[in-house]
Amino acid sequence: MIKPHKVLVIDDENAIRAFEVNALDDLLKPVNPDRLAKALEKLELHEQETPAKVRKFNYDDRLFLLLGRHFKLLTVNTILNISAAGDDSEVLTSDGHKVLALKSMKEWETRLPAQPFTSIHCSTIINMEFIDRVEEPYLISRRYAIKLKQRLG
Repeated sequence: MIKPHKVLVIDDENAIRAFEVNALDDLLKPVNPDRLAKALEKLELHEQETPAKVRKFNYDDRLFLLLGRHFKLLTVNTILNISAAGDDSEVLTSDGHKVLALKSMKEWETRLPAQPFTSIHCSTIINMEFIDRVEEPYLISRRYAIKLKQRLG
């Protein structure tokens, strides 16, 4: 059985994409408030029925993240670092883009591959593949500094 994604599509151009990713529901503009309420009920019901199994990302996985007001496909292996941004996070990529991700730092820690990603602070995760020297200081907590030293070893 294919597990549905928690996606609500709000324009007709992306409706076909919703079916490709097995979306629970899709909405067309202009959004009817009653229809939105039903879609949200369906999502909530699905959340209650589905146990939360979180799949780890692979290093070459592609993620669909918000970049400003647009979405961007981002490959995990292009992530330089991730910083907390309130309840969400900000991802810095190897091409210099900063991407807002509606993911908590805890979710990133749980889902990113342990190699080469490492936490250096509760608000910062770095990709060790891109570290050859430190030019810009990062805030590193004592606990994470010990772990980092062991990994560098």
